[in-house]
Amino acid sequence: MGFNINTTAAQEFILKSVKKMIVEIARDKLGIALEQKSRLYGIKFNDFTTSITKSKWGSCNSKKVIHLNAWLVLLPDDLVDYVVSH
Repeated sequence: MGFNINTTAAQEFILKSVKKMIVEIARDKLGIALEQKSRLYGIKFNDFTTSITKSKWGSCNSKKVIHLNAWLVLLPDDLVDYVVSH
């Protein structure tokens, strides 16, 4: 019996779990990067969010809320730095 990973339901569960974990890791890692850049450039932000998106690495709005794509944590640090800086 056990857990059969070859079923569609199991694969969807695994994918959902991995995505959730990536978003949580991204929240921590990207939060640190944003705080560092905020202090370095003297630019303040009110909040930030992370989620998995298909077409944007990051964006911000007029309320100074920054949104970052959680997939950034899988990129090299210099690319993360580039996105966070912009």
